[in-house]
Parts: sequence; structure tokens; C-alpha cells
Amino acid sequence: MSSSFIYEKVYIDIKEKILNGTYKENHKLPSIRNLSTSAGISKNSVIHAYELLEIEGLIYSDYRNGYFVSRIDPLNKSIKNMDSHEKDIHEALPLKYDFSFSGVGNKYFDYKNLGLSFKNTINSKDMDIISQDDPKGSYNLRYSIKKHLSAARNIHIDEDQIIIAPGSYELLMIVRLIFPNKVFGFENPSYQYTSNSIFINIDNLPMDISTNGVIVRNIDRRIDLPVVTPARQFPLTYFMDYHTRVSLLNWANEKDSRYIIENDYDAEFKYKLDKIYPLMAMDINDKVIYFGNFSRTISPAVRISYMVLPKHIVREHDDKLQILRCSVSNFVQEAVSYFIDRGYFEKQVNRMRVLYSRKYDFIMEKLKDSNYIKILSTNPGISFIIETIPVDNTILIKNLREKGVKIKPINGYTYDKKGYENKFLIGFAKLDFKQIDKGLDIIIQEVKKLS
Repeated sequence: MSSSFIYEKVYIDIKEKILNGTYKENHKLPSIRNLSTSAGISKNSVIHAYELLEIEGLIYSDYRNGYFVSRIDPLNKSIKNMDSHEKDIHEALPLKYDFSFSGVGNKYFDYKNLGLSFKNTINSKDMDIISQDDPKGSYNLRYSIKKHLSAARNIHIDEDQIIIAPGSYELLMIVRLIFPNKVFGFENPSYQYTSNSIFINIDNLPMDISTNGVIVRNIDRRIDLPVVTPARQFPLTYFMDYHTRVSLLNWANEKDSRYIIENDYDAEFKYKLDKIYPLMAMDINDKVIYFGNFSRTISPAVRISYMVLPKHIVREHDDKLQILRCSVSNFVQEAVSYFIDRGYFEKQVNRMRVLYSRKYDFIMEKLKDSNYIKILSTNPGISFIIETIPVDNTILIKNLREKGVKIKPINGYTYDKKGYENKFLIGFAKLDFKQIDKGLDIIIQEVKKLS
């Protein structure tokens, strides 16, 4: 039996015991040496199995004491005997006006050329499209990303520095594999704090932010890996100014253990600040790890994210990177590479940027004289922040939901779920102009009723 099948068997066996409850939270797993001896397999096979389990968040490592089972939240069944009023809320009519940040305007995607890209890929005689040999992802896609970042973001790299994954969480878990026992820093508020479950296996501390970005002098000394959104802080949309960028880069350079994770989550959709390049483009000491994605620019069905690692990290941790298994279909990766290389991607982004800019201007004009809602955002993108006059936020959200409107309170993105009362994130990418107009009218009416 090949070594790859051996470590997969160990991985599957331990995973099943964790998920079926045989191994409880904090249960200590056998040491690498003991499991190797008892199972009659190589230490490398055990190491590979443990590292895969750690990437998945099923176990965690303690440098001195070994490997332990993480806390695993059970899947909760729906509650059938809920209060009748609560049930009515959950069974309300489908959302007509979804102002959440998730999603994009499907009707504006270039599905003709995207379909052509998939068709030409499947017709290709290159059998590499059905294989998954490179743990970092498709070479062709990584080369396409390299060219795109050089032209659009002023980031000049080698394709070997790029790793493909389905989403930012998976990328963070790979970073965690490279830097075990390091503490991450998350901006407060940020998308990481919308759920307690998906980031439970990442040691983290919140970081204070101001209108200029993360407050560098307040970063907890235990943090080595701050995750930041410099171009457009999520969800508050603040832009990290030059002074803060320099301070953050200098902070990272003070210790060898420090690296900055830059999430450039909507890099293509900036209308006023599109010529300002990422933090990585400023970095002269290889201290920035860059995250990007295609879900909002090619199609929401295409779940492809990527990160760019500094060269020396790739070189020093190549053994860890080689055990990865890219979970994005190689066929999808090749189709996206084709879509980018033929220029379809750039044309689509330009078209969507114009459309989103028009939507943004329409919203600003509609709300500029409102007595009940104030616009707080100054950095245009595909979302913005509003502040209502003081009202009961819980009742407002419930009333809006009954009217088919969904908005997200900023407190839902914070570490302690408070501090931003009457402030809401408004995303508009997937709504047309009529939906935006009607949805905003309903929000204003409901705020007025509660005033």
C-alpha cells in the first residue's frame, strides 16, 4: 500500500472517531512515535494524517504535550415545536430586498463566455484537467493569477508563491499549519466574529480599529498574525491610510515571528481609490501574506480563493505545503484560467464596476436628505454603512424581515456584540435599481414608525 493511502486511512479513522464521539474534546491522541509503532507505519504517514486533521480544525497541537481533539459543535436539528410567532417569522415570504453583503448580481455576469471557458476546457485533450497533482492548485490558474496581480495590483511574484483554496477560512487554516501555536489578530468588527464556530480552532484576539484602519499601537503583544482589510475595512469600509500602513509594516518587521495577512476581499470594486495598491505592493521585507478571491468577480458558484506567500515561507515550509490537497476542482480551476487569459475577466470586472458605481451614486442621492438615516461610508464599494436615529434594533430587524427586507447590524460583526447600536451594513450588489429603491423606502418607513 502506498504511503499516501496509509496516511489517508489513519486520517479517516481518527476523523470518524472524533465525529462519532469516540474521541471527546481535549482527548489526547497517541504520540507520533507511539502510533507509528503500534500501527506499523512510518512517522511521516502519522505526521501527514495529523496535519490534515489540524488543517480541518478537528485537532489542535500543543508543542510540548502533543495533539488533542478540538471542540466540535454538533449539527443542530430544526426545532419543530417553536413558538407560533417565531415560526411565522422563520416561514415569512422569501426575501425581496436582501441587503446582506453576501451574494452578487447574477444577471450581470458574463455567463456566455464563462460557459465557453468551461466548454473549451472540457473539450481539451490535456488530461491534466482531471488530475489533482499539485497541492498548491492548478499551475495554469496560478500563472494566470500571477499575471493578473502584476497588471492590476502591482504585486510581482512567482506562481510557486500562490496557493488555491475554496475560501478564506481554508487559507487561514493553511497559515495556521505553517505557523502553529501563533495567535491571530482579527479586526473588531470583522467577518470572523459573525460566527463562533468556524473560527473556534484559531487562537485569536480582537484588534481595535479607527477611521484610518487598525490601531497599531494597541495590537496585543501576543498577536503575531494580524488579519487586516486595508483597502476597505470590513464591515466599516474604512481605508487604511499611508501612515498606518507604514506603521503596521514596521511593526511586523520588529520580530521575525510576525506576518501581516492582507485580505483584499473586493479589490476590483473600488471607484475612487482604485489606483491605491495593496499593502503587499509596499512591502519590502516579505512580511505580508495576501488573500484574494474570484467569488464576487467571476461567479458566486465559482468558490476560488487564493493566497500569496512570501518566497522564504514557501521555501522554508515546502514540506508542510506538499501534504496539502487542493479541494477546488481542477476542471473549474482550468476554466477560470481560460476565462482570465482570454480577457473575459477584465471586461466583466470593468462592466460590473461601472454598474456598481451607478448603484452607489443612486443610493447616495436617495438618502442624502433623509431625516431618519445617515450615510457613514466614504469609501465606495459594494456595501456601505448607515446609522438610523435611535430605535430598538431588534424590533427594527424583525419588522423589516416581515416586510421581506434583510439588513445586518454592525454589532453582529463585533467581538462582544455591542458598541455599534443603530448602525447597519447595507450591501447592494445583488439587487437591481427598483429593488434598492423600494427596499430603502421600507427601511425609512420602519425607522420612522419606531421613532
